[in-house]
Amino acid sequence: MLEQLDQVDWVLLDAQQVPDLLFRLNSEEEQDRQEAFEALAQKIAPSILLDLHGRHTDLLDLTRNNLPALTTPFILELLEVGDNTDKGSLLELLYDLASYVGIENWYLSGLLAEQRNNYRHWARS
Repeated sequence: MLEQLDQVDWVLLDAQQVPDLLFRLNSEEEQDRQEAFEALAQKIAPSILLDLHGRHTDLLDLTRNNLPALTTPFILELLEVGDNTDKGSLLELLYDLASYVGIENWYLSGLLAEQRNNYRHWARS
């Protein structure tokens, strides 16, 4: 399980702890799973941004570094094959990640066309 983790440059993403957190999501110890879930959620889907209390630049940074998109396949794998995984929490995390798309689109809707194009270019570079 999670054999492809080493194909992601977690150091470049400033997310060196993510592989360990993903493994811990399948721990036999409930407390370990819960701590790993909370740490991972704050790293890839901070609640302050979902509540629209964070700075828009934090949202832009999160969408720019692609960490949520690179983490999602491993969360899906845990849902499929994880024996000890709290699947409800993982589904909640995937929901939160999907919410970022809505927040990003909402932010973009308030920009002029040229600003939207500049943002998309910047966010995908």
